[in-house]
Amino acid sequence: MISLEFIFRIALVIIILLALTFIYWQLGQFIWARFTKRKRRTELLILGFIASTATLFLGSFFYVYHGFGHQPDIYRNGNRSSNMVAITFDDGPSLEFTPAILDILKEFEVPAAFFMVGSHVEKYPEIARRIADEGHEIGNHTNNHLNIPTLSTVAIHKEMMEATATITEVTGVYPSYTRPPRGMYDGRFRRLANLLGQEIVLWSLSTRD
Repeated sequence: MISLEFIFRIALVIIILLALTFIYWQLGQFIWARFTKRKRRTELLILGFIASTATLFLGSFFYVYHGFGHQPDIYRNGNRSSNMVAITFDDGPSLEFTPAILDILKEFEVPAAFFMVGSHVEKYPEIARRIADEGHEIGNHTNNHLNIPTLSTVAIHKEMMEATATITEVTGVYPSYTRPPRGMYDGRFRRLANLLGQEIVLWSLSTRD
């Protein structure tokens, strides 16, 4: 079911897109008029739409990797002066990939963090327990890997609480960290993470594999 919050956000994005398109279109006409008297309204309108779409894309990219405003509750990187990196894995446990990853980490004695999806933990409890038994950090990656901003407040609570309960029950470890799917979060997610005592951890570099 589509929530009112989601409809509001889609409407807001459309309004911003139209406003940016209009601004770029007017700017393009002004600049074009300085060099020639020929009108290119249709072409400039298309270019304005492309520019506004690119602006929204770059804005969302900046939002995920840098955020807006003061965000002391969100971690994107560690100490920049350190010669260490934090390795994290999302969306597991997976029957196909996670055991192989754990074998490599164990061979080289490398600790990592696994942000696990609750429904996957329920499906592969033995692998989830192995992650905990081998000393890796465990994080909450919601129950069904849904986009947080598109969900209702009730659905967000359900995603977070069910994942937390499943991970804790299966592994015996309460997840101290959480990561929103695709790095997309909002104020409701941040407040709930704080109530659950789970620190929000994003990333500074993604392999996108």
